[in-house]
Amino acid sequence: MKKKVIALITIISILSIVAVAYAARPTLYQCDKCGMQVTTTANGGPSSLGCGGKFSERHVWKILKVY
Repeated sequence: MKKKVIALITIISILSIVAVAYAARPTLYQCDKCGMQVTTTANGGPSSLGCGGKFSERHVWKILKVY
């Protein structure tokens, strides 16, 4: 019984590490309006402010590639 519990905890730990690594992959975004490209490594997208050199304009991001 004890070996089964240890095996289950090990499997859950490995799956958790894989899930975190998968979620933290770099992502390449490109703005549809100005063509600017940004790579992010954290969860979440890039800032939407400052499109075309104007702070009040908003970027419209689309995902080009997930590494």
